[in-house]
Amino acid sequence: MMIGVTFRFYDYIVLKLLPNLRRDIQQQMLMYLEGHSYTYFQNNFAGSLSNKVTDMMRGISEIVLMSTDTFLASFLGVMGAMITM
Repeated sequence: MMIGVTFRFYDYIVLKLLPNLRRDIQQQMLMYLEGHSYTYFQNNFAGSLSNKVTDMMRGISEIVLMSTDTFLASFLGVMGAMITM
């Protein structure tokens, strides 16, 4: 039962946190890009800049998922040890 609750909690975090996190990262990165000069956009292709924003969103999402997975595994290990004691 505890494993089921833990996995539901994990899914809830993923479904609630990641879309908002991706949106916030995208908005912040685009606001940062808007602050650059005209020559910056002449020297860098638009596709390259948009790929960097997309890569940043994916990278942060992967970091959050990896840290959540690590926490979940540690939490389940501790709970299992406490139950068996």
